[in-house]
Order: sequence, then C-alpha cells, then structure tokens
Amino acid sequence: MMIGEINYVDVFNNPASPLQYPEVTYMLLVAFLVIMSILIMNLLVGLAVDDIKAVQDQAMLEKLAMQTKVRQTLAMETFGKLYQSLKVLVIKSFFLIYVALGRLSLLHMKNRSTNKEGTAKKKENKPREVNR
Repeated sequence: MMIGEINYVDVFNNPASPLQYPEVTYMLLVAFLVIMSILIMNLLVGLAVDDIKAVQDQAMLEKLAMQTKVRQTLAMETFGKLYQSLKVLVIKSFFLIYVALGRLSLLHMKNRSTNKEGTAKKKENKPREVNR
C-alpha cells in the first residue's frame, strides 16, 4: 500500500520492457518508501497525541472535582463542630432574648394593668400655696 499498489514484478523486473534509467527508478522507489513510512508514522503519532490531549483534559476536570470534594470534606470536618456549636449558641441567644423581651412586655403589661385599677395612684395636680 505504501508503494501505491504497483506490481513490482511487472514494472521493475519485466524483461519485455526494460527500465530506461534503472538506478534513478530504484532511488525514487526507495525515497518514496522512506518518505511514506515517515509520513504514516507522524500521522499515527499525531492521532495518539490528540487522543492523549483529550484524556488529559478529562483528567484535569476530574482532578479539580476531586480537589473540591476533598476541600469541602476538610472544611466540614474542621468547621463542622464549630458551626454546630455556633448554631446552638445563636439559637440559645435568640431564645434568651425572646424570653427577656417576653418578660419585659409582661412586666410592662402588669404595670399598665395596676395603673388602670388604681392600686398605684398617680399624683394629683394640686395648686400650690404661695406664702406671702
């Protein structure tokens, strides 16, 4: 196939039609064989490199995905306990504030109700006596 599907016996060793320049013809045949071998090997290497490039790109994506997963796992391991404790602390703080505000509002409501009933009377405004 590299020599162009020519029949070597009929073309080069035919006694009925001898070659006019046999040395040049053989040199061209050898040069053709060498050049075609080099070209085909370069083609195969190029195809292999192209396949390797695609594999490397896919491997890089998988590497980044695995690194992200490792970093996420490490973050959850190191900061997970801190996050849980902060979460509990924040919930407790909001609960205490809620309870404190509830007590304040209850105390305020209690004071208002005692003022309405008259148990805790307000000072009446009396005119002052002026000493002359």
